[in-house]
Order: sequence, then structure tokens, then C-alpha cells
Amino acid sequence: MFRRGFFGVVLSSLFSGCIGLSEGGGGFIEIHNRTNSVRDASVTLIQQESVTLIQQESQETVLDDTYRVEPDTERRIDDAFNGGVFEVEVTVDDGRSKEYELGIGRCPGIRFFIGIEPDELILDQDVCD
Repeated sequence: MFRRGFFGVVLSSLFSGCIGLSEGGGGFIEIHNRTNSVRDASVTLIQQESVTLIQQESQETVLDDTYRVEPDTERRIDDAFNGGVFEVEVTVDDGRSKEYELGIGRCPGIRFFIGIEPDELILDQDVCD
């Protein structure tokens, strides 16, 4: 009897933790265009998931879109991602492209920064407090 009760508590705790981590979102992207031209930035986020029981890794595309940003302005994309680890690829219409590993962990409400500079493409993220 004790084992069934203990198993139920453990299972219930695991499921509530998983559900708690997958709810909401809140992670946002800011794209800053510091050039004199309108720029289209294609952003792809692929969530990396490890399945340790069978030693396989799965991937899910959570964002794959293009955003137009006027010169010397910024654009914000709200609720772009939850917690976890993401492979990010950003491609700008002038031919520049860059990849980044976005590690969110348990802080889903942080900012991912894309800076389109005249001579550089910057990808960075805030850190968890």
C-alpha cells in the first residue's frame, strides 16, 4: 500500500512539474535594425528535447517566420518560446546568417536579442536572475 501511495505522489509531482514548465510562454524576441534600409529577418527556433529512456533526441520547430523591420527601429515578438534549449537560426535578407544555442532553463520570460548592425549580426540573450 505504501508503494502505491508513494508512486502516485511521485507521478503526480512529475506531471505537475512538466505541465508547469510548458505553460505560458513569455520568452520574447527583440529585433533591432540599426541600418539605413528596411530589413527582413527570418527567425527559426527549434526546441531540443532529450529522451533519456531510449537515448534519442527529438526536435520541434516552435517558430519559423520572417519579420520586416524598418530602418533604425526595433520589433518585439511576444510569447515566442517557453523554457528549454533551442537551436536558433537568423537569416537577414542581405545574405547574412547566424546560428545560436538559446538556453532558457526554468526562466521562460527572458529576452532573445537580434541586432542587425551595418557590418554585423548580433545574437544574444538575457540571463536568468
